[in-house]
Amino acid sequence: MTTDGFDVNGDLVVDNANDPVAVAAVQGALRDLGYAIEASGAFDGVTSDAVRQFKIDQALPVPPGLAQHDGVVGPGTSGRLNALFTPVPEPAPAPQPVPPPPALQDWAGLISFRAPTAMQAALNARFGIFGTSPVIHAIEAAQGPVNLDYYPVRIAACRPMAPPR
Repeated sequence: MTTDGFDVNGDLVVDNANDPVAVAAVQGALRDLGYAIEASGAFDGVTSDAVRQFKIDQALPVPPGLAQHDGVVGPGTSGRLNALFTPVPEPAPAPQPVPPPPALQDWAGLISFRAPTAMQAALNARFGIFGTSPVIHAIEAAQGPVNLDYYPVRIAACRPMAPPR
């Protein structure tokens, strides 16, 4: 982006006219950073001077072949502007366990039951889809307004469990 237009392929020849919306966005960003410039959408000498000063203030490297900064908005300038105006995402808080509602208190033990890790791994390896899709799901992994997983189980006999090792 220059006073004459935009160099699409970096060959230092203006290929397209400047997009007034893009020019106004650069001007608005510079104004928000404290430069004396209006967001007119026209890349004029004032804009070129503000871009040059922005490059100096940000200690951007002078492009190869130039003795000093120019007023061109290229990838380095637009990249720095984007970096300054892109909010840094805050890390998501760790999910906190939610106790079951009072109506489910009687089921709390069953809901929170976890099979031993070795058993989960063996079942997932044997019955998972190509070993990647688990067959054992934690209830906390349920998503959406309705989640119904139905796995019928037929118990043919019941034996006492062996004590854990």
